Amino acid sequence: MLLLNDDLSDFARAIVRGEEPSSRIDTSYQNYSVAIAIEVYRNNYCGNLYDTVITLGKALLRSVTSAGIFGVSD
Repeated sequence: MLLLNDDLSDFARAIVRGEEPSSRIDTSYQNYSVAIAIEVYRNNYCGNLYDTVITLGKALLRSVTSAGIFGVSD
């Protein structure tokens, strides 16, 4: 089964830095049975999703405050 890279936190950081994010094949899941691979993938996804939300939230807050929208600027 072909699985794309699920590391959302790297994806978010690449977007914040203005880089073009790339997809790659994650072969680490080939070492697991299907049930274990699904569980590992789900756990990684949930952890990375949380990290992504925090990373993008911080970037949004920085851009909003630097623009002086809330009367606060750097």
